[in-house]
Amino acid sequence: MNNTVYATIEATEIELLKIWRQLLNREVIDTTSNFFTLGCHSLLLVQAIEMIENKFNIRLSFETLLENLTIKDLVTVLHRESNGKVLIHETSNDNKKILNLLSDLDSLED
Repeated sequence: MNNTVYATIEATEIELLKIWRQLLNREVIDTTSNFFTLGCHSLLLVQAIEMIENKFNIRLSFETLLENLTIKDLVTVLHRESNGKVLIHETSNDNKKILNLLSDLDSLED
């Protein structure tokens, strides 16, 4: 018997909001706002791809993210690419520390 529980669209949206908030250091983000309008740049896009791939265990190309720069659009893509079977994986503490360091380095560039 398979006990796998797949993420709803709402749960996927919440997890993507967490990623966007962490990358952009913003508390309030609208799911229909363009990632670049919110302050994104190419290094953050690369970080976003890595975080999304780790969180959802799904391959995501740079091109796909560039074509889907809102959370709403990206949720649709994730659910379409996984045939509606999106899994959410917890990130280890070591990965969280690395992502925080990358974020700190990124803020030093500004």
